[in-house]
Amino acid sequence: MSQPQPHPESDLLTPLHPVHDADPDHWPEFEVTNARVTTPDSDDLVPLLTATEHNPLVLTGSLQPLSDEYRNRYIGQGTRRSDTIRVPGVRLFAYGQYADGSVVLWAAGQAGWYTIKPARPYRSIYTRMVEGVKMLYFVADMYREERKQGKGKNATPLPPYTAEELFEQYALEMWDDTSRMEEARGIIEDHRDFLITSMLGGKEGMDWKKNPLYLYFKKTFPQDHDAILYRIAGPGKKSTAAQRVARQQSVDSTSTKNTWTCALDGCTHKIYLASEPGSQRLTREHYKLHAYDDDERVRLVGRLQAPSLPVGHLMERVRLVARRREGGGQQEEVGGDVWGGAEDVEGEEMKDGKQGEKEKEMVLDSSHKAERAKMPSSRYPPPALAPTTTATATAAIEPIVQRY
Repeated sequence: MSQPQPHPESDLLTPLHPVHDADPDHWPEFEVTNARVTTPDSDDLVPLLTATEHNPLVLTGSLQPLSDEYRNRYIGQGTRRSDTIRVPGVRLFAYGQYADGSVVLWAAGQAGWYTIKPARPYRSIYTRMVEGVKMLYFVADMYREERKQGKGKNATPLPPYTAEELFEQYALEMWDDTSRMEEARGIIEDHRDFLITSMLGGKEGMDWKKNPLYLYFKKTFPQDHDAILYRIAGPGKKSTAAQRVARQQSVDSTSTKNTWTCALDGCTHKIYLASEPGSQRLTREHYKLHAYDDDERVRLVGRLQAPSLPVGHLMERVRLVARRREGGGQQEEVGGDVWGGAEDVEGEEMKDGKQGEKEKEMVLDSSHKAERAKMPSSRYPPPALAPTTTATATAAIEPIVQRY
């Protein structure tokens, strides 16, 4: 029996409104069963976690009946229980974790977020993606935990785990047997694509650029590292494209008024409704993804992070530095030292979310449902700094958005 021809997303669901749906944290959510993700020009199955702004993918599957909250979004003519849907241009994904440790994945389309339940041919890829997310949680927990030698006032801080020590810790976690360290190494290396991608994107609210595992991957698998950079940054000037991570964005608009465009050379990211109060936060979140750029404007945004700062003032200061840079003039420093601002913003964002609101890329609410945590973190808030912290610890759950 042949499969029914899928309907384009635009024939079944109302597209996101550029104003009312500007915040990805509040996009509608739909469920797609029998789901599979492919490249745009073939039926080859690929991991959803490889989707980026410059690497769009296609989601197909059975769109389940909409909840009462989003029923008015349906514009299809079907009378059956479900419609076969095709969602092109998937550039953004999200992931979250239930209290029992199970992981859920979302794909972003032009109508909102899609919770995916894999088709049989896609299950092995889906399972591997879930393992990759759990691996990221484990790695982040291990490096987030403060290590100390000794007890009480005599305790002295220890440096982060080396890559070799991390492999040993994973073997201890999985099998309670450090002699299986090489087996642990192989498993972690198998997930290097997603781990490197997450590290470059600043996932889990961490600065990874000097992290021992990241440096190990960069040295051991330089070609893979460069390929991932290219996939994330896309084609561009050779001097900047390989150092830049563009924020993934699904919402588009044809209006050029009240639009902020990233001032960094080679980046085309835009934020619409730039005069809105929330735009300052979105601007900072975008510049966090440029954390690896050696650019004064990145550090400027990190410095200008006061919540009371008018958004227009922030935009003007960034543009001012951009104009001075292009004109060859002296770059401006605001309030003294502005180095490392992206990391400071990251910490501030993690604190702001502790008010119990829905968060994204990907948050557990007070019920049993997992929701996306605010990008670029995939879990929110992070686990408490305690010796019992593990990858399976209960968490209120990017990618990223934000993600990613």
